[in-house]
Amino acid sequence: LTFTSTNWNAPQTVTVTGIDDAVLDGNQPYSIITDPAVSSDANYDGINSSDPSLINVDNDNSVGINVSAISGDTNEAGGQATFTIVLNSQPVSDVTIDLSSSDTDEGTVSPSSVTFTTANWGSPRTVTVTGADDILVDGNQPFFIITDPAVSSDINYSGLDAANVSVTNSDDDMPGITINEVSGDTSEAGGIATFSIVLNSPPGDNVTIDLSSSDTTEGTIGLSSVTFTSANWNAPQTVTITGVDDAILDGHQPYFIITDPAVSNDTDYDGLDSINVSLKNIDNDSSGITVGEISSSTTEGGDKATFSIVLNSPPDDDVTIDLSSSNTSEGTINPTSVTFTSTDWSSSKTITITGVDDAIQDGNQPYIIITNAASSTDLSYNGLDPDNVFLTNIDNDSAGITVTPDAGIITTEEGAEASFTVVLNSVPSDDVTITLNSNDTSEGTISPSSITFTPINWSAQQTITITGIDDALQDGNQLYSVVLDPAESTDPDYNGLDPIDVTATNNDNETPGFTIAPSTSRLNRLITSEGGMEAAFTIVLNSTPTADVTLPLSVSDISEASINKTSLTFTIYNWNAPQTVVVSGLDDDIPDGNTDYTVITGAASSIDTNYNAITPGDIFLKNTDNEQAGVTFDPIGLSKSPLITTESGGEITYTITLNSPPTDDVVIDLTSNDTLEGTVSPFSLTFTTANWNIAQTVTVTGVDDVIADGHQGYMITAVSSSTDPDYDNLTIADVYMQNNDNETAGYIIHPDTFNNTINTLSTNESSGQDTFTIVLTKSPAADVTLTLSSNKTAEGSPSPATLVFTPSNWDAPQTVTVTGVDDGIADGNQPYQIRFDTVVSLDPDYDGLKPDRVYCINADND
Repeated sequence: LTFTSTNWNAPQTVTVTGIDDAVLDGNQPYSIITDPAVSSDANYDGINSSDPSLINVDNDNSVGINVSAISGDTNEAGGQATFTIVLNSQPVSDVTIDLSSSDTDEGTVSPSSVTFTTANWGSPRTVTVTGADDILVDGNQPFFIITDPAVSSDINYSGLDAANVSVTNSDDDMPGITINEVSGDTSEAGGIATFSIVLNSPPGDNVTIDLSSSDTTEGTIGLSSVTFTSANWNAPQTVTITGVDDAILDGHQPYFIITDPAVSNDTDYDGLDSINVSLKNIDNDSSGITVGEISSSTTEGGDKATFSIVLNSPPDDDVTIDLSSSNTSEGTINPTSVTFTSTDWSSSKTITITGVDDAIQDGNQPYIIITNAASSTDLSYNGLDPDNVFLTNIDNDSAGITVTPDAGIITTEEGAEASFTVVLNSVPSDDVTITLNSNDTSEGTISPSSITFTPINWSAQQTITITGIDDALQDGNQLYSVVLDPAESTDPDYNGLDPIDVTATNNDNETPGFTIAPSTSRLNRLITSEGGMEAAFTIVLNSTPTADVTLPLSVSDISEASINKTSLTFTIYNWNAPQTVVVSGLDDDIPDGNTDYTVITGAASSIDTNYNAITPGDIFLKNTDNEQAGVTFDPIGLSKSPLITTESGGEITYTITLNSPPTDDVVIDLTSNDTLEGTVSPFSLTFTTANWNIAQTVTVTGVDDVIADGHQGYMITAVSSSTDPDYDNLTIADVYMQNNDNETAGYIIHPDTFNNTINTLSTNESSGQDTFTIVLTKSPAADVTLTLSSNKTAEGSPSPATLVFTPSNWDAPQTVTVTGVDDGIADGNQPYQIRFDTVVSLDPDYDGLKPDRVYCINADND
């Protein structure tokens, strides 16, 4: 360190850094040596300061052996895992640790020992553990790598025993049965196939597997079972299968060699089921095409016939056979070709032939379905020509007339229609005309009345429409006929041919009964009212009676309604003329709400048994009540526009009347919600069953609050009480009032110091302050601005110097602070004034007003 005449008094810092010796030697003392000073200044040269003493704190105090976690498990396939070993501190001599496996059948360790020196003690040493295969089905086995106590002349490490390392060796000896792939297929020529069976692990006892063929007509097996022992378990055993000739052209047939579940006292193998062996037996039967017998003849009516085609043996490739009809005017074919593949060759293909109507009377016609030679890349099938199919199309072309339907037709007296069709069975040589008529035109009519078939339209069905007729008689459902006259034609086959007549039924609509209009229900009622509103309905018979029919009528509640007729009579002449009944609502003067009632239709009386004792059903009505509990104000609409009182005692009156008679006294209590603005008289009204409809007067009087608070709104509220539940606590609208203010435009100053020295404001020359407030006496129509000033600014001044009152803050007092001023003169206590300039406002009531001055005294401090 060098000190000069300029930095001699600036301390210089020396930094001492501890050194790690990696030796467990404890805390070591040492010194920093300061040599004698060297200087040309004789006073400092040779001066030797004391040496500072220090201790280097040892960090090598953690004697130990660190063994890392194993990297994973080993396995019986030779899988390895590793861990490391390292010392925690430097030894003073070599440290040796022996390593060994607790179970060498499961795993081995390398190296068998590690040695740490004073030089390599801090370098981790890797230890490798290798799994061993024990060929036993013993599951995953735990074992340990044993770390023996350390051997060293360093007493800190000698005998120090590190933790052993836990390892698991994963077992690969799983029980199982392996079926090796079959060598190929068998054949009907005695061809053989083989496969082998072997166990995957040594069993604890003999293992027997039974074998069988799923189809002994296709293949047989040489061994019925195989047995494995603990000695031959890994020696594959061969099974031979021999093909069987079934002398049937059935194609290549799949079958299985079934391996039953194993039987053994070793529970790992007992019941273990291996896969079955799949193979096929190659057919040796020759190729061919089999055409089945035709099912029947076809007909000109469109009847169909079928036959089948199938191959005799599986082809090597697709086989296609085209088909056609020798006479498409007699029969058509579907499909026109069939194709067989190597997979569906044994599935018969069905051919359908449909007879064709040639409309010619030519008798039954023979024709042929031609099966063309097969085409295929399989030479054994290509060009193979199957037999043709011979059949006959049955002729249907004989003269005839078909009527469809010819019975069961229904019409109704409501005019419902029905129809039938007529068509010829064969081509006529000339026009054929058929005339039609109804045998009872009072039940049904027809249209058209004749039809004509030509050699062109003979096969087009012609439609005849039948319309039911209403005879207004209750005669039940009536049978009648549509008569088809014999045909007229120059064709001798059709002339005079008489088609079948058509029978029909006309359903009667004259069912005894009554029709009420409009119809009503409990949810859909006719309405009358206590104000006299009427309702009406009509009743009419549904059919002609054989004698007079009288229907009694009555009202279920005569206090609610009355009817204009107590009975209706229908005759054979007026039965279909609706008769009107008028129902009038009655006022019962009782607030009983809307009341449901009925007009009762009694049982009809008549010597016509069809109508005697018939009851049409009641008519449902509702009589709306006009006596709703409530009160009426006069004038009406008080809850919308306020009534006006004034602070000068101005009054207003209104009346209250009940809307309906109560069952007991009704007391209505009246209150004002703001008695500072208005009072109500009387405080209560009483309505009885006698005076309920006599108006009672309520008087509201304005109150002067001596405050310029503007026009104030308030309400008169009413609450009812009664033992009549309809009037008890009835909801009564509030009556809105307004009390007009009588206070004129002006100001209120507090405290009021005008001509009153007692209330004079006091300030002092030491900036002493005092305050006063000012407020308007009524709401202005526009802003009101006040300007303040002191008549002696050397004694005191106001703040703020300007005040603004608006229509919203006019009634909020504003504070003015007056502060005394020091004039530096011994002049005693001095009076002064805070004055207001003339007010400026767009409100003419305030514009030009001038508030009173405020008197003050400023106390002298000189």
